[in-house]
Amino acid sequence: MTHETLQQLLAELSAAFCARDVDRLLALFADHQDATYAGSEQHEQATGTDALRALFTQLLAREEVYTFSFPHPTWVTAGQAVGVLADGTGTQTDPRGTTEQFTYRVCGVLVAAATGWRWMLLSGSEPTQAAGDPRLTSTQQATPCGGFDARPASPRQPGGRRRRPLQLFSPRWCWSRAIDATWPGPAPA
Repeated sequence: MTHETLQQLLAELSAAFCARDVDRLLALFADHQDATYAGSEQHEQATGTDALRALFTQLLAREEVYTFSFPHPTWVTAGQAVGVLADGTGTQTDPRGTTEQFTYRVCGVLVAAATGWRWMLLSGSEPTQAAGDPRLTSTQQATPCGGFDARPASPRQPGGRRRRPLQLFSPRWCWSRAIDATWPGPAPA
């Protein structure tokens, strides 16, 4: 794994979301019954190709378009698996062309496949700040759950949308899922 390869994989993930291309997104995941994606909202979890297709079809049908940028991802290699942690920025664009940026993080496990590195596990979250954190800006309001509401109120979403992390997978779980499996073929460059 190289920095350039990881940046390319993350850029392709963003491009697939932006293009709303389910097949392009699925092609980034391992062809394995345990390939899993978990987004930042509670219901956004799927395992296996059929479930991934159904979830991605639902997510990409939203009226908003999402893109992501991860300028400084980190990774660690263990055999033919690579653990990835990347903090960055998500951008939501509504049908009127209005954009909103938010903090976004992905954590995942890439595995070697004949066609290159593929996601075996990918989890996204929107990190929050603790209530009372002096780093909150004047446009962010602390919420009782310890997160923050970064969006102004709108007719479609009264009170704005709360940002909250989805803590489905621990790093130990991610690694044990990837390392316990046997992956055929050599690791791609």
